[in-house]
Amino acid sequence: MASILNVDQIKNAAGTSALSIDSSGSIAMDNTYSMLNLSLLSDQTSNGVLTSWGSPQQSKQLSTFGNNPVTHSNGVFSFAKTGVYRIMLSCRMLHQGGDSTVMVEGNASYDGGSSFIIHVRASEGNSSGGTSTGAVTLLDFFNVDDIANCKYRFNCTSLTGNSQIYGASASAAYTVCSFERIADVQ
Repeated sequence: MASILNVDQIKNAAGTSALSIDSSGSIAMDNTYSMLNLSLLSDQTSNGVLTSWGSPQQSKQLSTFGNNPVTHSNGVFSFAKTGVYRIMLSCRMLHQGGDSTVMVEGNASYDGGSSFIIHVRASEGNSSGGTSTGAVTLLDFFNVDDIANCKYRFNCTSLTGNSQIYGASASAAYTVCSFERIADVQ
């Protein structure tokens, strides 16, 4: 014998909505999964924090999903909700001059942004010089247990000669990052 349960929302005992069901039957989990996707809007040509983040410029490219949990200012990302975040950066770069190596780091702060430590680091290029293009991808999992003190940023080092990290063009986003809240604090 089958039972049918008709509901629009499921809430906890305190009345906080855990999930909603829209008129088409799609389920929205209000407090678990959310995502922010950004493009680097201009080329990065010197060492330092990647700062020129903005919404993707390409048609129908998603920039947010769910309740936007992340904001940024001058390249430093802040979190509006505690939880475990999957953080990804993918960037395209030109190696030209110097040692032809470009390094990108994912830096975390646990003191409100006063100091940052290296969480992950990746590099692309070679030490023999010359000109080439390449790409690097970073993946990090960040347990944000305090929204006032947990901050994140992407930092590039080893940009020498005419090397650069590509920003967006009219036809493509060459460097992108995403922050996905995937679970509650661990």
